[in-house]
Parts: sequence; structure tokens; C-alpha cells
Amino acid sequence: MNIIKYNSFLIAIFIFNSLVSLIFKIFPLPNLPVSVIFAVLSLPVLLNGLRFSPVLLIVPLFLVVWVSFNILITDSEMETITYTLALIIPFGFVTSIVSAIPICKQTLLNYLKSFSLLNFMLLAYMALFLPQLYLDRDVMNYMTYGYWMLTSALVFSLLYIMHDDRVMLVLAVLAGVFIVFFGSRFASVCFVFGSFALYIYMKGITKIAVVTIIAVLVTTSVIAINLENVLLFILSITELFDLQPTSLYRLLKMVSSDSLAISTGRDSLYTISLEVIKNNPFGVGVYGYYKDLLQGNFGLFRYPHNIFIQLVLEFGIFGGVGIIISIIMLIYFNLKYIEPSSGWLFVLLLMINTKLLVTGSYLWEMSFWMFIVIGATNIMVYKKERRQRI
Repeated sequence: MNIIKYNSFLIAIFIFNSLVSLIFKIFPLPNLPVSVIFAVLSLPVLLNGLRFSPVLLIVPLFLVVWVSFNILITDSEMETITYTLALIIPFGFVTSIVSAIPICKQTLLNYLKSFSLLNFMLLAYMALFLPQLYLDRDVMNYMTYGYWMLTSALVFSLLYIMHDDRVMLVLAVLAGVFIVFFGSRFASVCFVFGSFALYIYMKGITKIAVVTIIAVLVTTSVIAINLENVLLFILSITELFDLQPTSLYRLLKMVSSDSLAISTGRDSLYTISLEVIKNNPFGVGVYGYYKDLLQGNFGLFRYPHNIFIQLVLEFGIFGGVGIIISIIMLIYFNLKYIEPSSGWLFVLLLMINTKLLVTGSYLWEMSFWMFIVIGATNIMVYKKERRQRI
């Protein structure tokens, strides 16, 4: 088995990890635990990994120290800690090791294209023809839908930018439309921002980029001025086809009400989180904030919904700020020193992870661990090549 090519497949399926869950949601298949599937798929790479570099031991060792410290200072119940470990081991531990092993980037691009198309088609099919699944909160919700579609949209944008493939551009726009109609507002923002960021990173600030940005801003401003009428018109059409564009209905409710609050409870969540930080400046550990956030009736899962706040909650002001600065430096060095031909995967993962600013948790976000490890690997390779040149 060609481990490098197989690892390229693993990285692609890890980026589209939601695709496995999506298949089980749509088709009547035995609902196997996703974590088990990924662990089994990773075995060939895990068993052969050390022959590439003993340095790979640093990755799991670092993660073990990270998690152990987090657990030691928490006052969470053992059930919560066990649940967290069950997520971190397959989604963090395994992903970190796999991400540190070399890949074939052309093979990875081919897999990303295939998985992106499949993910897009299944999500589009669900929204258009399976509204009972799309509207069932035990199966799907508009936020999950938007961020799952976001991954396809960003990959389509990247493929268009790299190969000037107009088909990919059309697919990116269509995926963006599905996000706007059926996803969350921030997923739409992530798509627009991420697509422009990828373009500028790969090709620089060109005239086409500037004109497109101006056109988007002008169009958005015009729509915003007449937003309620535009929404009513679009919804009158979607109702003819019995579609359920949840995002548009939520947006119409917002613009039609007296309150234009868009935080969906996050402002209260952030306020309580900051109060916990104030009372526990050295951190509360993994899910140590669960009981405090549980006191608020936010209709949200009991985590901060912001990666920076979560890190400070868990590791304290000094530890959390130190980790945040390290992440910022990782981004800076990758953007400054790594050529786009080598750094595009890191930037793609960075754009995918922008969702962690308002939702999700880095603990079980596979793209986050890939982002950290691949970014660090890029820097190590750059420094090694620089020493060889000297």
C-alpha cells in the first residue's frame, strides 16, 4: 500500500468528516459510530507512521499533555470527562498523527474534489427533496447544514482559483446559494470571506479581485436596503415548490421585528463566560464551565461558542492568551513564509475553522487539529530547507 497516497485520502475524508454522518442520515444503513470508522480507516497510517519520522511521537505526546492538564484542573463530572475523551481520541489524537505524515497534494486535490461534489449533491438533495430530514433537529439543523455545505463551497472556490475551472466557480456559487437559503448567516459570511481570502492568498490583490469585492459590497448594500421586500419575493417563489429555506425565514423574522439582535443568545453566553473567567483567572478545565453556562436558557449547547473564550475558560488568562498568541504566530509565519503552492491546504483549513468564532468546539473539530499540525509541519519543513540552502 502506498501510505502517502492513502494518507492523502485520509486527510480529504477527515476534512469532509461530516460526509460519513450525512450518508448515514440519508440512507437506511446501520448507524455505526463515526469515531470508530475513522479509527479503523487510520490504522494503516498509524501502524506505519513512525517509519516516516520518530518526531511523530511529539504530536500525540503534546496532545496527551494538553488534555491531561485540561482534565486535572476541571471540576466536571467523570461522565463529562469520559465523553470528552471519547471525542478527543479519534477526532484529535488520531487526526493529529495522520496530519503529521506526508501527503501527495495532487492526490489530495483529486479526493477533495470528489468528496466535495458528493457532499454538495447529498446536502442539496436533502434540502430540496427530504425536508422532513432537514427540519428534524435530531437529524439536522440549519447551522450544521450551513457549515457542512461551507466545506464544499470553499473547496470549489479553491479549485476554481487554482485551475481557473469555471465549472468549479458555478458550483461554488450554487453552494453559496444553498448556504444563504438553508444554512446560517455566519456560514454565508465565512463563505464570502473565505473565498476572497483564498483568492488573494493564491493570486494576490488583482484588479478582478478588487472589482468583484466592490460589486459584492454594492449588491449586498442594495439588497440590505430592500431586504424585507427581497425576502418576501424569494420566499413567495420557494413556497411554490414547497421548499423550507429556514435561514431566509429566520432573517425575515429578524428584519420584521423591532429587535435586530442576531446573537441567538450568544451575547448572554459570552457575558456569563467572561464572568466565569473573572472568578477563575487560572482556568476551569475542560467543560469546567458546563454548570455555569447551564444556568442560562440559551437554547445552545453548553460551551462558549467562541474558540478564544473557550481557551481562556479552560486554561486561564495566561494559559489561554498564550495559546491564542501561539495560534496567531502560526498563522503569521505560514502566510509570510510558505509559498501558496505549499500552503494552500493550511489556508483552506484556516477558512474552514473560522466557524469556531461563533459555534462548535475545537476539542472535536478535526479540521482544527489538522490546521495546527499541518501549520507547524509547514514551518518545520521551511526551516529545514532554509538551513540546507545555507
